[in-house]
Amino acid sequence: MDDPRDMRLSLFKGGPLYKALLRARLMDLERADVWRAAVLAIAVTWVPLAVLSLVQGLLAGDAVQVPFLLAIKAHVRFLIALPILILAEPIVDERWSLASNHFVRSNMVSEDEIPRFRDIVARARRMRDSRLAELLLFLASLAGIMVGPALDLPASITSWQYGTVGGLTAAGWWNILVGLTLFHFLLLRWLWRLLVWTLFLWRVSRLRLHLYPVHADYAGGIGFLGMEQSSLKILVFAQSCVLSASFAQRMIYYEGVQHAALFAVAVLYIVLCLFVVFGPLLTFSRALFAVKYDQVHAYSLMVSEYSRHFAGKWIDGQAYEKAAILGTGDIQTLAALDTTLEIIRKMHPFPFTLRQVLGLVIVALGPMLPLVLIEIPIEELLGMLFKALF
Repeated sequence: MDDPRDMRLSLFKGGPLYKALLRARLMDLERADVWRAAVLAIAVTWVPLAVLSLVQGLLAGDAVQVPFLLAIKAHVRFLIALPILILAEPIVDERWSLASNHFVRSNMVSEDEIPRFRDIVARARRMRDSRLAELLLFLASLAGIMVGPALDLPASITSWQYGTVGGLTAAGWWNILVGLTLFHFLLLRWLWRLLVWTLFLWRVSRLRLHLYPVHADYAGGIGFLGMEQSSLKILVFAQSCVLSASFAQRMIYYEGVQHAALFAVAVLYIVLCLFVVFGPLLTFSRALFAVKYDQVHAYSLMVSEYSRHFAGKWIDGQAYEKAAILGTGDIQTLAALDTTLEIIRKMHPFPFTLRQVLGLVIVALGPMLPLVLIEIPIEELLGMLFKALF
């Protein structure tokens, strides 16, 4: 029998694309079976590019300045980032599903608010299953390749995309019409799911939640959100790989990149990632701040009252009235109250930790570190390190 309080929200087990893949037995998130879909994505993007480049003599050699085997960005996009967009779905879906149900299982949502919570879950599922939404995402991915830069390298550089005779090669056309369209569609689909999740959290934050000021997570009991949201680091890593590959290609094959420009883009990317990953959790900040403010005052009054009784009993020799306040009038209870008050004072209005933020920053910067080796040879770096240490 189903648990009536089990209201898990799955944002990936639905929608036209998922249902089509499920019918074709290419994906089943119930069993975390997504490998076939990931292999298929590579088979319809990277493999045709390699075959078409081979047929046209652009796979390797010096027929063009940048043959396909040296196309850094294409390899990273279709062999690393694209599979991650697919393989990450069951991971994030499970984390978000547990997080959504935690509100009810932990009794943060009171019984009288259960119908509203159930309605919020239903609205999110309807947005997830929207055919119109996925159609617009697909059209947006097509529009993106029409108005945006479709080539990984400028047309002035002969490559597997733009041959010596001018115009796009067969691989170049496939990359634009199939590869980039699919990649952008899956990326936009992720952003749509993230928007639905953000709206879900915002609506939940408007409920009368039972937040626990003395909870050990110092976030009123919703610190689990920061942990579950950190599962998005895998997507940050994927996009960071693509960004790094784009810079590497630019550095190696043409004009290069100034250090200041690279630093500025890296900082902007990190800020954007922090906003996308942890920004949705800020919807709870107002409630957390209000709980902390109220409870600090309430517990301060309690500690003051207990301290008065404690001093009266042990110093002034007055009779202790048990009914006046919780406890037995001993020093252990006073210490416990002080500890409780200290926990409330340490409560922060953000349901995520500095460690989680730093973890995201490290993941975002990791794929960019090899760019340093392109600009500065490893021997020179080791020499600089040796001089700095000795």
